[in-house]
Amino acid sequence: MRFILALTISLISGSSYGADCQPFQKSVHEKAVAGAKSIVFFASWCSSCLESIRKSDPKKSLYVAIYDEKSSAQEALDFALGDKISSASCVWDVEQVLGKRFGAKSLPFVFKKSPGVNTP
Repeated sequence: MRFILALTISLISGSSYGADCQPFQKSVHEKAVAGAKSIVFFASWCSSCLESIRKSDPKKSLYVAIYDEKSSAQEALDFALGDKISSASCVWDVEQVLGKRFGAKSLPFVFKKSPGVNTP
């Protein structure tokens, strides 16, 4: 409960963002998708998503915001990662391109790659 209260206060305060969630463009973001060890699909209003983000390694993960406004997604990611935000990569999946590609039907959804296996 304290986590949700702190998130609410953080979202209201309008803190600056550490990660800039850009709209997904295959030509721009495909390398980030291919290089990530895990892909974390999240929404700012999903407390379980924020917990998954907090437990993840931003150096090895790509964060994909779905079902969300860009500013809310950025604030939630900034809050969940705290001082680890500077090494985070985020994509705003406005048209659900990545969500459909990886089969994200519920949140949080974490796709973990196996060594030597190509992504869908």
